[in-house]
Amino acid sequence: MSITKFRVSPFILAGALGLAACSDGSGTNPFKAEEEEPVADAVVDPVATIDPVNPNVSEDAQFAFDETDGLVMNSFEFDAATNSIVINNLPFDGPGPTEYTLSAVAGSDTAIASTDATIATLAEFADVRSVRIYENVKLTGTDASVAQDPYYALFIRTDNFEASTTATSVYRDAGYGGALVQRLEKDVTVPTNGLYVFRGVYAGQRTFRGRGGLELVQGDAIMRYDAINFDLTGAVSGTIQNRVRKGIDGSVGASLPTITLAVTPDGLDGVVNEGGASTSFEGNARDTGTYTALLGATDATELAGYIVMDGVAEIQRVNYDQATFVDGSKSELTEAQRNIIIADLEAGRTATVFTIDPASDPNIASVETISEVFQTDYNARETGVFVTKQTGAFPEP
Repeated sequence: MSITKFRVSPFILAGALGLAACSDGSGTNPFKAEEEEPVADAVVDPVATIDPVNPNVSEDAQFAFDETDGLVMNSFEFDAATNSIVINNLPFDGPGPTEYTLSAVAGSDTAIASTDATIATLAEFADVRSVRIYENVKLTGTDASVAQDPYYALFIRTDNFEASTTATSVYRDAGYGGALVQRLEKDVTVPTNGLYVFRGVYAGQRTFRGRGGLELVQGDAIMRYDAINFDLTGAVSGTIQNRVRKGIDGSVGASLPTITLAVTPDGLDGVVNEGGASTSFEGNARDTGTYTALLGATDATELAGYIVMDGVAEIQRVNYDQATFVDGSKSELTEAQRNIIIADLEAGRTATVFTIDPASDPNIASVETISEVFQTDYNARETGVFVTKQTGAFPEP
């Protein structure tokens, strides 16, 4: 999957907090100044200024924007005073730029948390140990539920970064959404030597190409930065470990494999070049995609990014018992048993194991364990964000 990296204007970001409805695009100044008196600043609707093809113009903010795959979120604003978010360009999330407020899905408004023991007790990591879940404010009135789709936004915020991924559960082909990582502190001094380690939290959303539904994914992000190699640029790599998932109903699914973030050069001003993101199953590729990242904080002690990848929705090696009878024939999984295994996979659960008790039938001569790989016949798309803080620094002697 190709993800086009765009940039968003700081002016656009600063203005989006005031959004309440779509603009008519006229750009007309509603204030008229007296002749020869100071002219008031024009009031410009930020949504009217967003280029729908290339909505990002600043290196300090990067959207995963790919209209061909439904990644269409092009404006994001957090209002600390109301603890709410305003998001633009998601179809049927609400009339115009839409407000999102804290959600109780998955059992809690902070249901996604890091399990990394290294940062578990450090006060300075409190803001990257958990992720808040928001959902679009529901309309009321006749046919409101017909007019509007449910969307969910996962949000991480530190003093230096905001990161969010947004998705809906109602489409059968991954649906609409997006991801964003943006620097709040724009004056970043990137180190010129040394190796650095960063740890933090990952939050992702999985939607499916073949059915509806939404899974919320949590994980531990571990990133590395080499400030001098490659020559002149530096390099970044990392992993997302301990990935677990929940349904929006709070149900816990089977664990997911580690994401490997391939080594990629750091660009200018701490803007990391796009690199490969992948997972594997028994040595073979499972998910493939891309990631991008930013170094943040004045001394580059934070690193955040987004990931977009696609792969088989579920694949598991399942063990089950097979009986050999005295006449030499062997038992097989029944169609009903196979359907139960497939249903488990489609629900994201660990597959049911079917066993045979040799004492249950006098005609059984022996029982052996058979191992077989089962997988869904459709894929999942995962969009996710990570925010990390520096835990190890090894400057050049």
